[in-house]
Amino acid sequence: MLRIRRLLAAASVAAVVTAALVAPGSPASAATCTPSAHCYGVIRFTPGTIYGINQGLNVHCLGPMNAPTSSNFVTQEQWLATNNSSGQYWVEVGMAYGAPQGSTRYMFWADNRPNGGGYHEHDLSITAALNTYYDDYIRWIGNNSWRVERGGTTLGTSTANPGPSHWANAGEELTANGGAASAVTGWLYRQTSSGGAWISNWPGSTISTDNPPYGSWTTPGYSASFYSNCAFLTGASDPGPTFTPFSKAAAATAVRGLATQLAAANGDPAPSSMEYVLTTRQAAAKATSQAVVDSDQPVYVASFSGKFSGDLAKTPRGAVKPSGSVMTVVIDQSTGRITDWGIEKATPTLAALGAVQKLS
Repeated sequence: MLRIRRLLAAASVAAVVTAALVAPGSPASAATCTPSAHCYGVIRFTPGTIYGINQGLNVHCLGPMNAPTSSNFVTQEQWLATNNSSGQYWVEVGMAYGAPQGSTRYMFWADNRPNGGGYHEHDLSITAALNTYYDDYIRWIGNNSWRVERGGTTLGTSTANPGPSHWANAGEELTANGGAASAVTGWLYRQTSSGGAWISNWPGSTISTDNPPYGSWTTPGYSASFYSNCAFLTGASDPGPTFTPFSKAAAATAVRGLATQLAAANGDPAPSSMEYVLTTRQAAAKATSQAVVDSDQPVYVASFSGKFSGDLAKTPRGAVKPSGSVMTVVIDQSTGRITDWGIEKATPTLAALGAVQKLS
Protein backbone atom coordinates (compact mmCIF):
# COMPACT_ATOMS: atom_id res chain seq x y z
CA MET A 1 0.00 0.00 0.00
CA LEU A 2 2.66 2.49 1.07
CA ARG A 3 5.62 0.69 -0.48
CA ILE A 4 6.15 2.86 -3.61
CA ARG A 5 6.45 6.19 -1.83
CA ARG A 6 8.70 4.58 0.77
CA LEU A 7 11.07 3.16 -1.82
CA LEU A 8 11.40 6.63 -3.35
CA ALA A 9 12.39 7.98 0.06
CA ALA A 10 14.74 5.14 0.97
CA ALA A 11 17.90 6.43 -0.68
CA SER A 12 17.82 9.80 1.06
CA VAL A 13 16.83 8.28 4.40
CA ALA A 14 19.64 5.71 4.28
CA ALA A 15 22.39 8.32 4.26
CA VAL A 16 20.94 10.13 7.26
CA VAL A 17 20.28 6.91 9.17
CA THR A 18 23.77 5.50 8.59
CA ALA A 19 25.41 8.66 9.86
CA ALA A 20 23.13 9.21 12.82
CA LEU A 21 22.48 5.78 14.25
CA VAL A 22 25.84 4.12 14.78
CA ALA A 23 25.77 2.90 18.35
CA PRO A 24 28.30 4.44 20.72
CA GLY A 25 31.33 2.31 21.54
CA SER A 26 30.46 0.84 24.96
CA PRO A 27 27.99 3.09 26.79
CA ALA A 28 27.44 2.41 30.46
CA SER A 29 24.32 0.41 31.24
CA ALA A 30 21.73 2.15 33.39
CA ALA A 31 19.13 -0.61 33.53
CA THR A 32 19.21 -4.19 34.75
CA CYS A 33 17.17 -6.26 32.30
CA THR A 34 15.81 -9.62 33.49
CA PRO A 35 12.99 -11.98 32.48
CA SER A 36 10.93 -10.58 35.35
CA ALA A 37 11.82 -6.92 34.61
CA HIS A 38 12.06 -6.27 30.88
CA CYS A 39 13.88 -3.25 29.44
CA TYR A 40 12.58 -1.08 26.61
CA GLY A 41 13.47 1.50 24.04
CA VAL A 42 10.17 2.71 22.58
CA ILE A 43 8.30 5.35 20.67
CA ARG A 44 5.07 6.13 22.53
CA PHE A 45 2.13 7.59 20.62
CA THR A 46 -1.05 8.73 22.43
CA PRO A 47 -3.08 10.78 19.94
CA GLY A 48 -6.65 9.74 20.69
CA THR A 49 -8.57 7.20 18.63
CA ILE A 50 -6.53 4.78 16.46
CA TYR A 51 -7.87 2.08 14.16
CA GLY A 52 -4.54 0.91 12.79
CA ILE A 53 -0.76 1.35 12.91
CA ASN A 54 1.99 0.59 10.43
CA GLN A 55 5.76 0.62 10.50
CA GLY A 56 8.58 -0.23 8.12
CA LEU A 57 10.82 -2.41 10.30
CA ASN A 58 14.42 -2.95 9.18
CA VAL A 59 16.40 -5.12 11.63
CA HIS A 60 20.17 -4.98 11.21
CA CYS A 61 21.21 -7.14 14.15
CA LEU A 62 19.20 -9.45 16.40
CA GLY A 63 20.90 -11.94 18.72
CA PRO A 64 22.88 -13.52 20.28
CA MET A 65 21.61 -13.02 23.84
CA ASN A 66 24.68 -13.76 25.96
CA ALA A 67 22.06 -15.37 28.21
CA PRO A 68 20.06 -18.64 28.09
CA THR A 69 17.72 -18.51 25.10
CA SER A 70 15.31 -20.89 26.83
CA SER A 71 14.33 -18.03 29.15
CA ASN A 72 15.43 -14.77 27.46
CA PHE A 73 14.57 -12.87 24.31
CA VAL A 74 15.05 -9.58 22.48
CA THR A 75 12.52 -8.09 20.07
CA GLN A 76 12.02 -5.29 17.57
CA GLU A 77 8.28 -4.72 17.21
CA GLN A 78 5.16 -2.57 17.51
CA TRP A 79 2.30 -2.78 20.02
CA LEU A 80 -1.24 -1.41 19.74
CA ALA A 81 -3.48 -1.06 22.78
CA THR A 82 -7.03 -2.25 22.15
CA ASN A 83 -10.39 -1.83 23.90
CA ASN A 84 -9.35 1.78 24.70
CA SER A 85 -7.80 0.26 27.81
CA SER A 86 -5.03 1.39 30.12
CA GLY A 87 -2.74 -1.20 28.57
CA GLN A 88 -3.99 -4.66 29.50
CA TYR A 89 -5.51 -5.33 26.07
CA TRP A 90 -3.14 -5.27 23.12
CA VAL A 91 -2.01 -6.72 19.79
CA GLU A 92 1.65 -6.75 18.70
CA VAL A 93 3.83 -7.87 15.79
CA GLY A 94 7.55 -7.93 15.09
CA MET A 95 10.77 -9.90 14.98
CA ALA A 96 12.36 -11.70 17.94
CA TYR A 97 15.40 -13.74 18.92
CA GLY A 98 15.46 -16.25 21.76
CA ALA A 99 12.69 -17.81 23.85
CA PRO A 100 10.60 -19.76 23.17
CA GLN A 101 12.33 -20.55 19.87
CA GLY A 102 15.89 -20.92 21.21
CA SER A 103 18.92 -19.49 19.43
CA THR A 104 17.14 -18.33 16.31
CA ARG A 105 15.43 -15.31 14.80
CA TYR A 106 11.71 -15.40 14.00
CA MET A 107 8.63 -13.30 13.20
CA PHE A 108 5.77 -13.36 15.70
CA TRP A 109 2.51 -11.74 16.66
CA ALA A 110 0.65 -11.86 19.97
CA ASP A 111 -2.36 -10.52 21.80
CA ASN A 112 -3.58 -10.14 25.36
CA ARG A 113 -7.26 -10.14 26.37
CA PRO A 114 -8.14 -10.12 30.09
CA ASN A 115 -11.79 -10.68 29.05
CA GLY A 116 -11.10 -14.43 29.09
CA GLY A 117 -8.63 -14.87 26.27
CA GLY A 118 -5.39 -14.43 28.21
CA TYR A 119 -2.00 -13.92 26.52
CA HIS A 120 -1.25 -15.82 23.30
CA GLU A 121 1.84 -15.71 21.11
CA HIS A 122 2.10 -17.04 17.57
CA ASP A 123 5.67 -17.74 16.42
CA LEU A 124 5.82 -17.90 12.65
CA SER A 125 7.89 -19.98 10.24
CA ILE A 126 8.07 -17.22 7.59
CA THR A 127 11.32 -15.47 6.65
CA ALA A 128 12.87 -13.15 9.24
CA ALA A 129 15.84 -11.71 7.37
CA LEU A 130 18.23 -8.97 8.45
CA ASN A 131 18.70 -5.73 6.49
CA THR A 132 15.24 -6.04 4.92
CA TYR A 133 12.30 -3.67 5.29
CA TYR A 134 9.13 -5.41 6.47
CA ASP A 135 5.85 -3.48 6.25
CA ASP A 136 4.02 -4.48 9.46
CA TYR A 137 0.37 -3.59 10.04
CA ILE A 138 -2.16 -3.98 12.86
CA ARG A 139 -5.59 -2.86 11.69
CA TRP A 140 -9.20 -2.94 12.89
CA ILE A 141 -11.46 -5.04 10.62
CA GLY A 142 -14.68 -4.82 12.62
CA ASN A 143 -16.52 -7.52 14.59
CA ASN A 144 -14.15 -7.00 17.56
CA SER A 145 -11.22 -8.19 15.44
CA TRP A 146 -7.75 -6.90 14.54
CA ARG A 147 -5.81 -8.20 11.54
CA VAL A 148 -2.02 -8.52 11.68
CA GLU A 149 -0.23 -8.24 8.33
CA ARG A 150 3.23 -8.16 6.81
CA GLY A 151 2.91 -6.30 3.54
CA GLY A 152 -0.08 -7.84 1.79
CA THR A 153 0.09 -11.12 3.72
CA THR A 154 -2.19 -11.82 6.67
CA LEU A 155 -0.23 -13.30 9.60
CA GLY A 156 -3.25 -13.77 11.85
CA THR A 157 -6.36 -12.22 13.35
CA SER A 158 -7.04 -11.38 17.00
CA THR A 159 -10.73 -11.96 17.72
CA ALA A 160 -13.04 -11.07 20.64
CA ASN A 161 -10.76 -8.07 21.11
CA PRO A 162 -12.75 -4.81 21.27
CA GLY A 163 -11.61 -1.53 19.75
CA PRO A 164 -10.61 1.11 19.13
CA SER A 165 -7.20 2.09 20.49
CA HIS A 166 -5.82 5.24 22.04
CA TRP A 167 -2.09 4.50 22.16
CA ALA A 168 0.67 2.69 20.28
CA ASN A 169 4.30 1.79 20.95
CA ALA A 170 7.12 0.73 18.64
CA GLY A 171 10.67 -0.26 19.50
CA GLU A 172 12.76 -2.86 21.32
CA GLU A 173 12.15 -5.17 24.30
CA LEU A 174 15.00 -6.92 26.12
CA THR A 175 15.21 -9.45 29.00
CA ALA A 176 19.02 -9.51 29.47
CA ASN A 177 21.57 -6.70 29.31
CA GLY A 178 23.67 -8.79 26.93
CA GLY A 179 21.01 -9.08 24.24
CA ALA A 180 22.12 -7.74 20.87
CA ALA A 181 19.81 -5.77 18.59
CA SER A 182 19.84 -2.89 16.15
CA ALA A 183 16.94 -1.75 13.96
CA VAL A 184 15.22 1.13 12.26
CA THR A 185 11.60 1.62 13.30
CA GLY A 186 10.62 3.74 10.34
CA TRP A 187 7.92 5.09 8.08
CA LEU A 188 5.33 5.26 10.82
CA TYR A 189 1.70 5.54 9.67
CA ARG A 190 -1.70 5.43 11.40
CA GLN A 191 -5.41 5.05 10.71
CA THR A 192 -7.79 7.30 12.64
CA SER A 193 -11.07 5.84 11.37
CA SER A 194 -12.26 2.34 10.58
CA GLY A 195 -11.10 1.53 7.04
CA GLY A 196 -9.84 5.10 6.64
CA ALA A 197 -6.79 6.47 4.86
CA TRP A 198 -3.31 5.79 6.18
CA ILE A 199 -1.80 9.01 7.52
CA SER A 200 1.97 9.61 7.72
CA ASN A 201 3.71 10.29 11.04
CA TRP A 202 2.94 9.76 14.71
CA PRO A 203 2.84 13.46 15.68
CA GLY A 204 3.68 14.32 19.25
CA SER A 205 5.15 10.89 19.95
CA THR A 206 8.10 10.60 22.33
CA ILE A 207 11.05 8.24 22.77
CA SER A 208 12.02 6.68 26.09
CA THR A 209 14.90 4.27 26.69
CA ASP A 210 16.17 2.18 29.59
CA ASN A 211 19.82 2.14 28.42
CA PRO A 212 19.87 -0.60 27.27
CA PRO A 213 18.18 -0.40 24.87
CA TYR A 214 19.38 2.94 23.48
CA GLY A 215 17.49 4.91 20.87
CA SER A 216 16.97 8.20 19.09
CA TRP A 217 14.94 9.84 16.35
CA THR A 218 16.08 9.96 12.73
CA THR A 219 13.04 12.01 11.77
CA PRO A 220 10.80 12.93 14.73
CA GLY A 221 7.43 11.22 14.53
CA TYR A 222 8.43 9.23 11.49
CA SER A 223 11.61 7.16 11.94
CA ALA A 224 13.87 6.16 14.84
CA SER A 225 16.55 3.63 15.73
CA PHE A 226 16.95 1.37 18.75
CA TYR A 227 20.05 -0.64 19.57
CA SER A 228 21.90 -2.62 22.21
CA ASN A 229 25.25 -4.40 22.08
CA CYS A 230 25.85 -4.33 18.33
CA ALA A 231 26.84 -1.50 16.02
CA PHE A 232 24.33 -0.23 13.50
CA LEU A 233 24.47 -2.10 10.15
CA THR A 234 26.42 -4.97 11.73
CA GLY A 235 24.63 -8.31 11.50
CA ALA A 236 25.51 -10.90 14.15
CA SER A 237 25.94 -14.53 13.10
CA ASP A 238 22.71 -16.37 13.71
CA PRO A 239 22.21 -20.15 13.75
CA GLY A 240 19.09 -21.65 12.28
CA PRO A 241 16.27 -23.36 14.20
CA THR A 242 17.27 -26.16 16.56
CA PHE A 243 13.93 -27.98 16.78
CA THR A 244 14.03 -31.75 16.34
CA PRO A 245 11.20 -33.76 14.73
CA PHE A 246 9.91 -36.65 16.81
CA SER A 247 7.88 -39.75 16.03
CA LYS A 248 4.33 -40.36 17.24
CA ALA A 249 5.72 -42.97 19.62
CA ALA A 250 8.01 -40.34 21.15
CA ALA A 251 5.33 -37.64 21.31
CA ALA A 252 4.56 -38.03 25.02
CA THR A 253 8.19 -37.54 26.04
CA ALA A 254 8.77 -34.68 23.60
CA VAL A 255 5.58 -32.80 24.49
CA ARG A 256 6.29 -33.19 28.21
CA GLY A 257 9.81 -31.83 27.76
CA LEU A 258 8.77 -28.77 25.75
CA ALA A 259 5.83 -28.01 28.04
CA THR A 260 7.93 -28.32 31.20
CA GLN A 261 10.65 -26.05 29.81
CA LEU A 262 8.09 -23.43 28.80
CA ALA A 263 6.38 -23.63 32.20
CA ALA A 264 9.69 -23.25 34.05
CA ALA A 265 10.57 -20.15 32.01
CA ASN A 266 7.23 -18.69 33.08
CA GLY A 267 7.60 -19.27 36.79
CA ASP A 268 6.53 -22.87 37.48
CA PRO A 269 9.06 -25.69 36.97
CA ALA A 270 6.58 -28.39 38.08
CA PRO A 271 3.34 -28.03 36.10
CA SER A 272 0.51 -30.50 36.76
CA SER A 273 -2.58 -31.89 35.00
CA MET A 274 -0.65 -32.13 31.75
CA GLU A 275 -2.49 -33.54 28.73
CA TYR A 276 -2.23 -33.28 24.96
CA VAL A 277 -4.06 -34.10 21.75
CA LEU A 278 -3.18 -34.38 18.07
CA THR A 279 -5.22 -31.94 15.97
CA THR A 280 -4.72 -29.15 13.41
CA ARG A 281 -3.29 -25.71 14.09
CA GLN A 282 -6.49 -23.80 13.26
CA ALA A 283 -8.51 -26.05 15.56
CA ALA A 284 -5.90 -25.65 18.29
CA ALA A 285 -6.00 -21.86 17.95
CA LYS A 286 -9.80 -21.79 18.11
CA ALA A 287 -9.77 -23.88 21.30
CA THR A 288 -7.02 -21.90 23.05
CA SER A 289 -6.55 -18.33 21.77
CA GLN A 290 -9.66 -17.96 19.60
CA ALA A 291 -7.30 -16.48 17.01
CA VAL A 292 -7.10 -17.13 13.29
CA VAL A 293 -3.56 -18.27 12.41
CA ASP A 294 -1.62 -18.48 9.15
CA SER A 295 -1.36 -22.27 8.65
CA ASP A 296 -3.31 -25.45 9.36
CA GLN A 297 -0.83 -28.33 9.64
CA PRO A 298 -1.13 -31.25 12.10
CA VAL A 299 -0.01 -30.20 15.59
CA TYR A 300 0.06 -31.40 19.15
CA VAL A 301 -1.65 -29.03 21.59
CA ALA A 302 -0.89 -29.49 25.28
CA SER A 303 -2.55 -27.95 28.33
CA PHE A 304 -1.14 -27.89 31.88
CA SER A 305 -1.79 -26.23 35.22
CA GLY A 306 0.38 -24.23 37.63
CA LYS A 307 1.17 -20.69 38.76
CA PHE A 308 2.52 -18.90 35.71
CA SER A 309 4.11 -15.46 35.81
CA GLY A 310 4.36 -14.65 32.09
CA ASP A 311 8.09 -13.82 32.09
CA LEU A 312 8.32 -14.81 28.41
CA ALA A 313 5.30 -12.72 27.40
CA LYS A 314 6.27 -9.91 25.03
CA THR A 315 4.50 -7.03 26.76
CA PRO A 316 4.16 -3.30 26.12
CA ARG A 317 6.14 -1.01 28.37
CA GLY A 318 4.26 -0.42 31.61
CA ALA A 319 1.82 -3.30 31.14
CA VAL A 320 1.24 -5.83 33.89
CA LYS A 321 2.72 -9.18 32.87
CA PRO A 322 0.10 -11.79 32.02
CA SER A 323 -0.41 -14.45 34.68
CA GLY A 324 -2.69 -17.42 35.09
CA SER A 325 -3.20 -20.96 36.25
CA VAL A 326 -3.26 -22.60 32.80
CA MET A 327 -0.73 -22.71 29.98
CA THR A 328 -1.04 -24.14 26.49
CA VAL A 329 1.59 -24.94 23.88
CA VAL A 330 1.12 -25.94 20.24
CA ILE A 331 3.84 -28.04 18.58
CA ASP A 332 4.20 -28.76 14.87
CA GLN A 333 4.01 -32.54 14.38
CA SER A 334 6.46 -32.61 11.45
CA THR A 335 9.18 -30.33 12.87
CA GLY A 336 8.83 -30.46 16.66
CA ARG A 337 8.72 -26.65 16.60
CA ILE A 338 6.59 -24.55 18.97
CA THR A 339 4.15 -22.56 16.85
CA ASP A 340 1.90 -21.03 19.53
CA TRP A 341 1.71 -20.74 23.31
CA GLY A 342 -0.35 -18.93 25.89
CA ILE A 343 -1.30 -18.25 29.49
CA GLU A 344 -4.99 -18.48 30.38
CA LYS A 345 -7.38 -18.54 33.31
CA ALA A 346 -9.44 -21.57 32.23
CA THR A 347 -8.50 -25.00 30.87
CA PRO A 348 -9.44 -25.47 27.20
CA THR A 349 -11.61 -28.44 26.24
CA LEU A 350 -9.08 -30.60 24.40
CA ALA A 351 -11.47 -33.56 24.22
CA ALA A 352 -13.40 -31.72 21.51
CA LEU A 353 -10.28 -31.94 19.31
CA GLY A 354 -9.57 -35.67 19.49
CA ALA A 355 -8.29 -38.44 21.74
CA VAL A 356 -6.65 -36.83 24.77
CA GLN A 357 -3.44 -38.32 26.19
CA LYS A 358 -2.77 -37.60 29.87
CA LEU A 359 0.81 -37.04 30.99
CA SER A 360 0.29 -36.20 34.68
